[in-house]
Amino acid sequence: MYPFLSLFGFQIPSYGLMCVLGGALAVVVVVARCRRLSFPRADAVNLFALCIVGALAGAKLVFLFTNVPRAVRRWDLVTAHPWEALLALGGGLVFYGGVIGGLLTALWYLRRFRLDFAAAADLFAPAIPAGHMLGRVGCFLGGCCYGAEASWGPVFTHSPLLEANGVPRLPVPLFEAAGNLLICLALLWYERRPHPPGRALALYLLLYAPLRFTLEFFRGDVVRGFVLGVSTSQWISVLLFAAGLLWLSRRPSVSPQAV
Repeated sequence: MYPFLSLFGFQIPSYGLMCVLGGALAVVVVVARCRRLSFPRADAVNLFALCIVGALAGAKLVFLFTNVPRAVRRWDLVTAHPWEALLALGGGLVFYGGVIGGLLTALWYLRRFRLDFAAAADLFAPAIPAGHMLGRVGCFLGGCCYGAEASWGPVFTHSPLLEANGVPRLPVPLFEAAGNLLICLALLWYERRPHPPGRALALYLLLYAPLRFTLEFFRGDVVRGFVLGVSTSQWISVLLFAAGLLWLSRRPSVSPQAV
């Protein structure tokens, strides 16, 4: 739609701008609640910064993994033009890879400095969909993600993925942005109800995984990484939903006091 936005005379990539704004919103959601959830603010900021690094690394690794079959099929082009092939793989990120990379980074930090995982999970859970919401708006503006062809919907004209342009498409990134907003609000509401420590993160997985699994059916971009007719993100959705259920099964069903 609008891959670049004009701000103060500069052409700013809309996707990058929305990702930065999403990160800023996530920081606000975390820092504003540190005192109420009794989590050290300095550790929260340090943990957030490290998780961003881990998330970017994980998002890139999963993106490269999903592109291995495509690279193998066109190995002649990869070997003939290796630099161009490397650049073609340089721009993609997979959100679920970011979740996994960020979580592994958080586990290392919490273990290293002997901080409570459950407390950190409650603190960071609403920040994930808050930041992701604006990131998906950036996907829509940049045209890097798009929905299936439909009889109605926005028409991309400047998407870097040329096949996306020229026909009406379902605004799947905006659907996901709206879903993330609802999940964030639900987690913030749930936070004020009596619940066992750490349950908010499990609830996030149980809410987001079905949303992502369903929306994958309406994605139009072909670089999804399919196994047995199911996309990589759908397989990860199933695994994370199961992880959320397992986490809940290992926690008490009621909390002794309100958070």
